[in-house]
Amino acid sequence: MDLNQPVANLPVTIYKFAMSPFPYWQSLAWAGVFLITRGVLGLNVLARAIFSKK
Repeated sequence: MDLNQPVANLPVTIYKFAMSPFPYWQSLAWAGVFLITRGVLGLNVLARAIFSKK
């Protein structure tokens, strides 16, 4: 893999997998969405815990 070549970002890859006619690819897209949602939620909870005023 050459780092100077363009690479698709995760939302574009998820979209392509979700629009695929293959059920396995569609399940991978759902797994990707779940991981992104969980990651954002985790970062939000972590930020609130760190920066909460006690």
